[in-house]
Formats: sequence, C-alpha cells, structure tokens
Amino acid sequence: MIQDFTTLTVPQLLAETDVLARDAQATFGHLNAAQLNWKPAPESWSVAQCLDHLLTGNREMLPPMAAAASGTHKASFWESVPCCRA
Repeated sequence: MIQDFTTLTVPQLLAETDVLARDAQATFGHLNAAQLNWKPAPESWSVAQCLDHLLTGNREMLPPMAAAASGTHKASFWESVPCCRA
C-alpha cells in the first residue's frame, strides 16, 4: 500500500481506496452485528462506529475532491482571501 497520498493521481487514489475497501471487508466482513457494535469500554467506539465515522467523512470529502480533480471546483469567498502571514 502507498503511504503518501498527497502525490497520487486520481486513478492511483481510486486504486488505493479499492485496496482499503477490500482490506476492511477481509478484516471485518465476517463479524455479526453484535460483534461490530461491541465496545471494549463505555467511552470507546465500536468497530461499526469507527467504520461509520470513516464513511461519513468520505461522503463529505469525495464531492470536493471530485470537483477539484475534474477542474470544476469554484473557490469560495474564504478560499479566495489571502492568508495572513507573520
């Protein structure tokens, strides 16, 4: 698996996400609902909660990434404002 995702092309990123999805399926796909939702401590997250958190983040990030990759991204006002530098 490639570790530095900042230098990958879009096809390489897609290939890496396929690898990650297959790895997650191989690691957790055999667990039943009770196992997926089991928490080692009340303040800990279950496997299902961790996977849901990752999926939620991906749903938020994939549309802007796709827009940037396709060249259709329009910078927001805040993205257009020069940053202050010390």
